[in-house]
Amino acid sequence: MKSGSKTDSEPVMEWDSKVLMYTNPLILKQLFGALGASFLIVYLILLLATGFDPEMIPFFFGMLMLFLFICLLAFAAMAIMGGYYLVHNTLGEKSFVCETQRSRTRLMKLLCAVGFLGGMSQGNYTLAGSSALAASRLKEEMKWKDVTSVTYNPKRRYIYVKTGLFAPLAIFCNPDNYDAVEKFVREHTQPYLDKIEAEKAEAKAQKGKK
Repeated sequence: MKSGSKTDSEPVMEWDSKVLMYTNPLILKQLFGALGASFLIVYLILLLATGFDPEMIPFFFGMLMLFLFICLLAFAAMAIMGGYYLVHNTLGEKSFVCETQRSRTRLMKLLCAVGFLGGMSQGNYTLAGSSALAASRLKEEMKWKDVTSVTYNPKRRYIYVKTGLFAPLAIFCNPDNYDAVEKFVREHTQPYLDKIEAEKAEAKAQKGKK
């Protein structure tokens, strides 16, 4: 873990994490949750575009089989990557950044490009959408002021941070730095979480007066 001076432009902490994907429930939840979201969005768009055509019901089951096939492709992609998620983490005074380590970035971009182009050429918009979503998540940034909830899991050494229903990020730590990272995250998110709770309490009080 590296430390830097506490400025807006320089990181406070940086470290690499290696997480086994096959046995990590959080990664599996995020991965298949993203795939499932892409599947539902595409289906709803098609449903609206066809005016809720009854023929879309059997089409749904066809898409469901396609979704299961894409899940198998996801497991194959995990195998190609050696079964590990290699992530570089950066904590700053204003935000947290997680990104795929450089050694895997080129491979991930290639897999996403193949999935996107293959999906578009075959009219498989679920595969294309899932690939595009995966490509967009190779590097993500979350600002502390936007955080709405934080879950700490010292046993598995990760911190699950949310800014909304569809924008969660996991901070994967190592055995030697979890405590320091948790302390830093608490210091930088708790003021905003306290503000949210205060606003909820005030809104509830105002509602009770009506």
